[in-house]
Amino acid sequence: MGSERWIPLGYSVCSLLVAVVLANKVTIPPVITIQPPQELGFKPKGRVDLECVASGIPAPRYVWKVNDTELQIGTRWNRVDTNTGSIYLDDASDLDKGSYQCFVDNGHGTAISIKTQLKVAQLLPFPNTNIQPKRHKVNVGDKLTLNCTPPYSYPKDQTNVFWSWTKEGSRASAGIIPVVATPRVGWDESGNLHFANIIEKDLLKYSCTVKNSDVRSYIQGEDSIIEPKKVLRTRNKAPQKMYHTPTPKVVLVKQEALLKCIFSGLPTPTVSWRRIGEPMPSSAEFLDFGRELLIPEAEVEDAGEYECTGENSEGTVSLTVVLNVQSAPYFTEKPKNVNSSDSESASFTCRAGGDPQPVIKWFIDGVPLENVRKAVNRVLTADGLSINYTNLTKDDAQVLQCMANNTHGYVLENAYLNVLALPPEWRSPPEDAVRAEGQSVEFKCETFAAPRAKVTWTLDGQPLQGSRFSVDQLTGTLSIRDIDLDEDAGVYKCIATNKFGELPGEATLSTRKATVVSQKPKDERVEKGTDTTFECDATVDPAETDNLVIEWKKNGEYIDYEREPNINKNLNTNALIITNAQVDDTATYTCVAKTSVDETEASAELVVFSVPDAPTNVVTKTCEARTGSIMWDKPSPNNSPILRYYIEMKTGFEDKWYRVKDRNGQQELTVSSNFNAPVKISLSPYVNYTFRVIAENGIGLSEPSDPTGSVCKTPAANPEKNPQNVRDESKKPGEFFIKWDTMAKMDHNGPGFYYIVSYYEGRLNQVRPPWVHVNVTHIEGRGELKIEDRAPFTPFVFKVRAANAFGVSLKKARKHFGYSGESEPKVSPKGFRVDEEEPSNGTAATFRWEKIDCSPENVGGFFKGYKVEFWIADQYEDTRKTSEIVLQEYPNDVLQCDKRSYSKRQADTPVVKGHVTNLYPYSNLVAHVMVMNRYYDGPPSVKYEWLTPEGLPGPVGEFDVTQPASHHVEVAWDEPEEVNGNLKGYEIEYVPFDEDGNLDPSRSSTETIDDPTQTVAKLKDLDPDTKYRICIYAKTGAGRGEKKCTETKTRVNQPPSKPQFFGKPLGESEMNITWEESRASENPGATFYVNYRPTGDDGDWNTTDSQEYKYWRNISGLLPAGRYDVYVTAVSGNGVTETDSDTKEVLLGARAAKVEEVTTAGWFIGIMVVLALLLLILLIVCLIKRNRGGKYPVYEKEKLRGHDPDEDEEGGFNEYQRPPEQHVTPDLSYRDDDDDIKKSQPSLADEKEPLESETDSMAEYGDVDPGKFNEDGSFIGQYGGNKREGNYTGEPDATSPSAMSTFV
Repeated sequence: MGSERWIPLGYSVCSLLVAVVLANKVTIPPVITIQPPQELGFKPKGRVDLECVASGIPAPRYVWKVNDTELQIGTRWNRVDTNTGSIYLDDASDLDKGSYQCFVDNGHGTAISIKTQLKVAQLLPFPNTNIQPKRHKVNVGDKLTLNCTPPYSYPKDQTNVFWSWTKEGSRASAGIIPVVATPRVGWDESGNLHFANIIEKDLLKYSCTVKNSDVRSYIQGEDSIIEPKKVLRTRNKAPQKMYHTPTPKVVLVKQEALLKCIFSGLPTPTVSWRRIGEPMPSSAEFLDFGRELLIPEAEVEDAGEYECTGENSEGTVSLTVVLNVQSAPYFTEKPKNVNSSDSESASFTCRAGGDPQPVIKWFIDGVPLENVRKAVNRVLTADGLSINYTNLTKDDAQVLQCMANNTHGYVLENAYLNVLALPPEWRSPPEDAVRAEGQSVEFKCETFAAPRAKVTWTLDGQPLQGSRFSVDQLTGTLSIRDIDLDEDAGVYKCIATNKFGELPGEATLSTRKATVVSQKPKDERVEKGTDTTFECDATVDPAETDNLVIEWKKNGEYIDYEREPNINKNLNTNALIITNAQVDDTATYTCVAKTSVDETEASAELVVFSVPDAPTNVVTKTCEARTGSIMWDKPSPNNSPILRYYIEMKTGFEDKWYRVKDRNGQQELTVSSNFNAPVKISLSPYVNYTFRVIAENGIGLSEPSDPTGSVCKTPAANPEKNPQNVRDESKKPGEFFIKWDTMAKMDHNGPGFYYIVSYYEGRLNQVRPPWVHVNVTHIEGRGELKIEDRAPFTPFVFKVRAANAFGVSLKKARKHFGYSGESEPKVSPKGFRVDEEEPSNGTAATFRWEKIDCSPENVGGFFKGYKVEFWIADQYEDTRKTSEIVLQEYPNDVLQCDKRSYSKRQADTPVVKGHVTNLYPYSNLVAHVMVMNRYYDGPPSVKYEWLTPEGLPGPVGEFDVTQPASHHVEVAWDEPEEVNGNLKGYEIEYVPFDEDGNLDPSRSSTETIDDPTQTVAKLKDLDPDTKYRICIYAKTGAGRGEKKCTETKTRVNQPPSKPQFFGKPLGESEMNITWEESRASENPGATFYVNYRPTGDDGDWNTTDSQEYKYWRNISGLLPAGRYDVYVTAVSGNGVTETDSDTKEVLLGARAAKVEEVTTAGWFIGIMVVLALLLLILLIVCLIKRNRGGKYPVYEKEKLRGHDPDEDEEGGFNEYQRPPEQHVTPDLSYRDDDDDIKKSQPSLADEKEPLESETDSMAEYGDVDPGKFNEDGSFIGQYGGNKREGNYTGEPDATSPSAMSTFV
């Protein structure tokens, strides 16, 4: 039987301690359990402890070596106790530093610890420090680097290099003041201090300082004094490299990777980073005002090229730093302890990883393998990774060491080889288990034996089969995964066997159905303050029903409902209820369904989003006369990324917050969410500012931050602006009135603010007389100066400038030109009339009149032009309109009568022409013209009266689709309100939409209507189930007017709906057929015609002409007192399909009269009334008895039993109610008058109207003229017939009382 690694180090000691009870002669090579670190520092005269603890049988012996020489214990070093190898040293000194290693031996092998480097914690002084400070004379704006070479200091992680400053001449007792890093000032990884540009405030004494926290001391290098030199003009400088991390930069995996770039320049450059060719690591941080790129725990995939860029207004410069991420050695496979027996084999393997790839070196009992005596049963494999043993004996007991090292260090692992002879004995026998399907289970069969026992397993006496079963040959444990509910239940038996004996054991596996979450919680994303619920339920094995418990976790931890007052579990449904959700309720919520056998989970994410928290720690960094800067801490975004920040300011002038504007003052200043430096803002002098900040995310704005604690008080200065909207508002004759918009206090820039108004009489292009200056005190909202007692329309040049106690505005005031107040014009134009030579129409005409003398004396001031006023005769107040003919705009330097360009002939003629629009068409108008100056109109000219021609009509009134069908639609409209002439008719255009919803002009159609009285039309031959746009235009003699449109969709393709009609006799030989109800059917026909023949006649049907707009027809010339079968046919809009109505019989003359005589006779009516009354009385009696329950004798018997049926809660049967009377009323929604009908087209018996119901008769109306029936006919029809009977004409007989037509 071959030897194998058997018991891992973690429990080998426990295994052998059990064996000690079984066999007193068991031995165990030493195993080190505690050892010191690879590096340890100590303070002089302090205590040093080196730990070394091991186990083994027999008890091990400890030896320490320092620098490979055995350390004598008991002189300076002493043992901590007698049971371990730990030692200590009091009063340590520099002589005690070195390399220490612990050796543990018990006669069966030697284990060794790692080597510990013992180092002294110390801080050495700076070398060659000059007493006199070094002076650096640098021009303001130039760069400067102060160098520092820090001395040796240990430990490194307790050493801090920084710069401090004092004022020159200060005593040392003033203390150390650290230099604070700014975007302009910073230091590199070596400790050198860099100034991107020097300013006058840098006049200080600087020292490089090294502090060692472990020894609690610091030292300073030589002093450096910066002496900035002023220059007449500081020039901006493009960025230049001052420092970058040496490349390549090598760091170890999981160590901090810090890359740094520093640039000089003026203005101070900003620094940005990017990774070349790869995305920036997600853990990357940007520190030190962007100069540092930090990766807290570097990984191999973070290696690559990183580029830093310095940028200012003068240019950019970029540098590249290569980052290499390597690794110290680490074991990928450690050698393991082996317990074997005589004649067996053993193998030890050691593998390691790292960058560079580590080298593997073997030791036996602490001696390098190459120095150990060779053994015939020991072989080192060719790759050096394994040592194999064969034919073991007790003398082969030993401890092997594997060391893996590269340039970054080494790792060491001990593993022993132990040779024993024991039969199997229990360490952990198998035990019964209950599991759910799909789970895993382990049955232990762990024994102690030498050689290692072989373990076999069976289920109910049968060998195990399938990949779900596995046996750990090291421990004998049986593992079953994905348990099957039926197949895996049963008795499992194991037998452990070696050459010295065997040991059996057994256990029973009971199975259950797996618990399943049947209702899983769902992810929720809610706004702050809302309530949400997570539902959860589970199904379990019947045997576990009473054991089911559903609990909830929040971010993997069970919820403590006492600490989460807004989170509760519904004890009935197990639902988790979160009320008034807050942002900190954002988490993963997990429903855990547990039984005594298994548990399962289902999770859902709750994201509670809200506006950001308010920014915090808003501070003013700089506050100067015209600029400042502020900084703040970024708030929580509350699960919606911050998009931007807004800065608000409040001044001492008013208690109101304003958004800070950008540099141009046009838009609100927005700050990017990833800002990392103080934000610069524009300020005004002599203002007290307080600032606050608002954050914005996709949800909205945060609450404002707390205001800055300190007030930013900017110093006073000259004004930078002058008043806006300086203007001449002179209206009163002889008065010059200057006005301006007063300036806000923000723009005063200092105390004693006022305005300087300067003016002189004259023009801009003339020789300037002396300015007259007037100081005007600032009064809020009153910027004005009046100059009185001047001649009307006197020219002035004027300007207004701001000033305060510090002086006048830095900006020159703009000159303006104006005039003193005007008076009314004195002249009126002559010869005013319509110019017949120019084209005109109903709404526009060109007028002409003679030019006037436009001198200021005549015009009363600035000649602006002419004003034409017109109105409809005798309607001045209601219809008055004006049109200005503006020839020039104020102000102008030179007055002209007319600045428009004319040909030479026009320029010489003393005629002015003016085009006027918006006239009233087709109207008798009156007009006159007046001269205008800026404020007044002159006297009007003589009135001119004329008639305007026709114009285009306005849109029609209401325009609707009244009857959509498959192949036609009916439209109706009202006449236009503005006809603007004689109405000639209408045009209807209709265009279908294509499948994509776009109009298809190629299929456009037009319907022309020449009758102006027609207000209804049918558009036929349309496509079914198609959307149309329908537009209508009214027409006059001037043309087509403005359109009005509507859209509709035809019905799906189907035959016309079956017509509904009724027929009425109109005497002995005439009848009326009405199908008005068909008009409102689902898919009405476009036209209708009537079919009729005598009842019982099997011959051909007589057919009337088609009716399009009328929904009734009178038919005459019939057999006197005859009976006729009638039906109506509906025809589709494309004329392809027809639908017939049901056939009905119509009685004429005496036959109909007999029926009428019975129904109208007095005796018949009397009988009907009596029967109705009797029926009503009977119904009332039945209802009363039913309500009382007295229908049969049971009522009396119930009373004898003491139960009164009258008190029955049901109260009888109330389900029956008398149905309401039904009334059939024809649709009379569409009406036309007879006059309109006669004006359109003639029709059969136009004077006859359709009757109202199928049961009515002419007798009911006595002598009433049937022509007065109000039916829904129309006035346009086209008539034609297949077969005619009797006389038929299109005109009524004027001599007939009923105005009947004869049908031939």
